[in-house]
Amino acid sequence: MEEKAQGGSALAKRALRKVFDAELGLCPPTKLTQLFLQQAGLTDVDALLKRYMTEEGFRKELRFLMPQILMVARMGDEAAGSLLDEFAGEIVAYIEAGFRKMEMTPGEEDIVLPRKEFIFMSIKIQKQKIRKRKEELLLTNAANNRKSQNRKT
Repeated sequence: MEEKAQGGSALAKRALRKVFDAELGLCPPTKLTQLFLQQAGLTDVDALLKRYMTEEGFRKELRFLMPQILMVARMGDEAAGSLLDEFAGEIVAYIEAGFRKMEMTPGEEDIVLPRKEFIFMSIKIQKQKIRKRKEELLLTNAANNRKSQNRKT
């Protein structure tokens, strides 16, 4: 699994990216900005970028913001919400690949995702995405089976 789809550090890096994007006007303003500025003890995003690029220790400590990032999303922040959707979507893609590799058809299996941070809100988003993708895969598999049987007859 790519590092960009793993754990709190990956999510924190993506959240910080949303802060930089918001500053550039590439996405709506986000409450994540204040969260990161507070964590860094800074007042502007340019200084935050400089600190992120020059202090490895600061980059590592960002993973501890995971619960607050999830809370910002829960409060309806658009940038944080889209970030979680994208993140969950990538995790679902890896789960689907696992199903294919093991030649399993997604059904009603329980999927347990590690990392206690996901207990907050993102687990809900992930389960919804997994459920939706399972339904899509089941429909696709059923259609493929019908096509295959029609060819045989």
